[in-house]
Amino acid sequence: MVKESEIRPGAFKALLTGYGMLGPLDYAHFPASSVPELSLAGDKPFTLFTTVCFKNVQGGAILTQEDGFRLGIMDGLLYVAAVDWCAVKFSEYTVVKFTTDHWYELAIVYDGSLLSVYLNGEKKDTFRCNPPKGKASKAELLIGHRLDAYFKTFRLFGKALSDREISQLSSSAGITPEDSIAW
Repeated sequence: MVKESEIRPGAFKALLTGYGMLGPLDYAHFPASSVPELSLAGDKPFTLFTTVCFKNVQGGAILTQEDGFRLGIMDGLLYVAAVDWCAVKFSEYTVVKFTTDHWYELAIVYDGSLLSVYLNGEKKDTFRCNPPKGKASKAELLIGHRLDAYFKTFRLFGKALSDREISQLSSSAGITPEDSIAW
């Protein structure tokens, strides 16, 4: 159970209304042109690091770029679906079956061919992907698409971070927010 004291000042709820009368609302949309160094189309390395607490693990996306990339959760399992270059549903035996009301530090690192997932600073699984040549997306990025969750941190990097750097992020030492593209 997440206690009010565990929610850092400034933590944001990804889905504000649930699926009620007002319909689903996502937390943040930002145009790809606002972060030109970042590409989720498989053509460039990137890293996502977030601290997240799911309020519902049935479905939703942590990060989406329309018609190109989706990092999400479905039935408690983490998945990546990237059009034309990578599709992975991470096993509960290698990563974890996510539950509600628990904080997780999650990182996805793509180095141009390998996609790795980290949980609480520890590398859990790696998959080889087949990136397309010359494909880039100009679609906006969405954080928390139809996702019922809280985030303490959400950081995007336009490079593949090393195991050591992920560990530093997890321990909150060494990498300042200004080193990331978005935080």
